[in-house]
Amino acid sequence: MGISRSAELAPLLQALHRPSTKFTTLDGYELGLGWFINPQRPGSSASICKHGELDGFASYLAFLPSPDPGNVASAAGAFVLVNADGIRKDGREVALVLTNDLLLRMQGKTPPADKGVYPRSPA
Repeated sequence: MGISRSAELAPLLQALHRPSTKFTTLDGYELGLGWFINPQRPGSSASICKHGELDGFASYLAFLPSPDPGNVASAAGAFVLVNADGIRKDGREVALVLTNDLLLRMQGKTPPADKGVYPRSPA
């Protein structure tokens, strides 16, 4: 995650942070080394995330982007596991909503009442 201070690996780490191709989902996520990069949106934070689900189980992991990848650690991150089908009545994923609420609270912000501002899980 870029915390190591290895003189031999530092140049390689910087090269790995530059995408070789550009891929954007319909919801605006970009793909980076198998992780989804969620841009800043009104009501939610920019984040780097992964998700997964099976019948009766859902997960969502997100952390804030580093202001200086390879030199400065992320300021906050959260991982939520849900032992349920994981979809709210409004169609948003429970694990995604809880994770984004936690990230906002960790930054001293109030989560929005309308969870529709959160992006959907990248698929």
